[in-house]
Amino acid sequence: MRIIIYEDNEDDVKLLKYYLREFFHERKIKYEVKVYTHSYRMYDEVDRADVVFLDIEGLNENGVKVAEMMRRLNKEVLICFVTRFSKYALDGYRASANRYFLKPLKREVFMREFSALMKDYLEIY
Repeated sequence: MRIIIYEDNEDDVKLLKYYLREFFHERKIKYEVKVYTHSYRMYDEVDRADVVFLDIEGLNENGVKVAEMMRRLNKEVLICFVTRFSKYALDGYRASANRYFLKPLKREVFMREFSALMKDYLEIY
């Protein structure tokens, strides 16, 4: 499982990586995580990614536009928006996001939603 995190807040990255480690270790699934703070570097990797966690606001780019570009590069990638702003939820789904997480991430919400997302994904692949 290849995961990309597009986030500029180190604390948010640490928490997300912690939850991902817990999730995948419990299920004995191999995974790797790459963290990016600039989209131009990330676009080279998105065709090999399975899941992308994307901050909508906080970087120097519009996260919805980044998601739309990612979707064009990889139609199968699962896109999860992670943001402090619920006002972007509709924009996120317009960009075909698979999940929308509000910061600060809550463990039980993350595990429940990510588990459901992975269940559907792993059944397909």
